[in-house]
Amino acid sequence: MYKSQSLRFGDPDAMLWLIKEIGRRRGLGDILAEGVRKAAEKIGRGAEKFAFHVKGQESPLHDARGRPTMALSYALSPTGTDHNQALPDSRYQKEGEFLDLLAPLGILEPVDPRSLGPEKVRSFSILQRVWNLYNSLGVCIFAAVPFYTGALPFSRLVETVEAITGWDTSLWELMRVGERNNVMARIFNIREGIGPDEDRLFRRMHEPLAAGLFKDQYIDPAVLQDAISLYYEMNGWDERGKPTRGKLVDLGLEWLLEEMI
Repeated sequence: MYKSQSLRFGDPDAMLWLIKEIGRRRGLGDILAEGVRKAAEKIGRGAEKFAFHVKGQESPLHDARGRPTMALSYALSPTGTDHNQALPDSRYQKEGEFLDLLAPLGILEPVDPRSLGPEKVRSFSILQRVWNLYNSLGVCIFAAVPFYTGALPFSRLVETVEAITGWDTSLWELMRVGERNNVMARIFNIREGIGPDEDRLFRRMHEPLAAGLFKDQYIDPAVLQDAISLYYEMNGWDERGKPTRGKLVDLGLEWLLEEMI
């Protein structure tokens, strides 16, 4: 039994006690068991201000204020704040062997890791398809290019898929698998009421960091929104983030049109 009369940030005894209460769905734990979004709605009284989540998914320990690509991935991931949706920003500035591995994707130049401009949005959009392809193949990103440069290059990945499945394929076709993955998840979210208003970050990401290597860094809401709008355009989505009819036909997913009615 927890003896204190109040719950305070940084209190390890309170944390361990509350974990058990959540698991047993008892008292306050019953409210928190549904996640911070629903808990804040139940508690009210301004609690939403302290519910740090995107699309109902609580934030992981990775702070996006010094990592703009992660900020973009948090906002655009179909599952919310998922740190496994993007390449670390420091990798975008690498040259040599790293860029050689990305050349088959059309990524030929390093990008400023602090940028959230058009070049970064383009690279993120391409690599997001790679991440989705790996999810479809059951390949761990920590053992794959470009996260791990010692892994199979993309040409060998194509050969591996062909050898295992007997499918005479290409990198272009495999990248389309990654894009279909993303589009189908987007349409599922739209059908379930998760629209463009959820393509956002929680308030803390727009507040400057108080200390550390990235002191005073924050995600500018206007810059982020411009990057999101550009991402929509690059991917054949309309201004509300809905895949267009043309994009669905292009991907062979026109049967999903009825899901958006």
